Amino acid sequence: DVGWNYLQSTLPNTIIINYGDNDTFPLWFNQEVDGVRPDVRIMNSSYLGGDWYIDEMKCKANDAEGVPFSLPRSKYYNTNEWLPVEERLNRVVEIKEVMDFVRSEDPRSKASLVDGSMTDYLPARRIALPVNKDNAIASGIVKPEDRDLMVDTVYLNITSSSLEKSQMMILDLLANFDWKRPIAFTQVYILQDLGLLDYLQFDGYSYRLVPILTPYKSSWDIGRIDPDYVYPLMMDTFRYGNLADEKVYVDYFTQYNLGVSRAREAFARVAKEFIRRGENEKAVE
Repeated sequence: DVGWNYLQSTLPNTIIINYGDNDTFPLWFNQEVDGVRPDVRIMNSSYLGGDWYIDEMKCKANDAEGVPFSLPRSKYYNTNEWLPVEERLNRVVEIKEVMDFVRSEDPRSKASLVDGSMTDYLPARRIALPVNKDNAIASGIVKPEDRDLMVDTVYLNITSSSLEKSQMMILDLLANFDWKRPIAFTQVYILQDLGLLDYLQFDGYSYRLVPILTPYKSSWDIGRIDPDYVYPLMMDTFRYGNLADEKVYVDYFTQYNLGVSRAREAFARVAKEFIRRGENEKAVE
């Protein structure tokens, strides 16, 4: 049911990026065994450090097209396990320019390591991701009536001294998806080092990347909420197993890892959003 909820929370043709076992295997089981949401591309960021997995993600699976990566194999096969971040440009750099820099074989695009070897690196911390508003609406990422809420540019802010290969590939995806396919995440901390927590929408279980600035206040309040989208999911679509059965004991591991706290958080947050809008009856429901 947790895997079902994650998949059903996403828009058609979504690339959903997850992390670890507990929010990977339930999604795989639903899709590969039960045939649930074959249009969704499931991408495990824990495996995204593997060159074989990057190749696999480029291929079509079920009804989902491959992930639009652009970096050649020479940039992720037995190389760039870590990508140093060295802020050598005192300006905001567009994301395609950043990835072109990483792709380059020009010696001037390399940094030296302590052992004297040379490596690719990221030349800027502030990165601009232009927003194709027409594509964002056409793909369903943003509703037409919310067009005026969209920003022209999403700004990434790299906070760590280096990025893992998996994070490098997520940057490559962001540089090439052009808002034509929704991108969702099962865990927000996948995005912390990239500075993207202010551009999310909480859809009950998954978090959708949206070009709408919503500064987060705390770890329990990340992402905007569209109650019209998430209300029918929570009331009619999502499944909660036997949690309502008093004879079933739900231990701490299940509560913490398998979505019980996520479900409670979702109900509370959506109810508060209805209250904020003055729709108290729906909040009570």
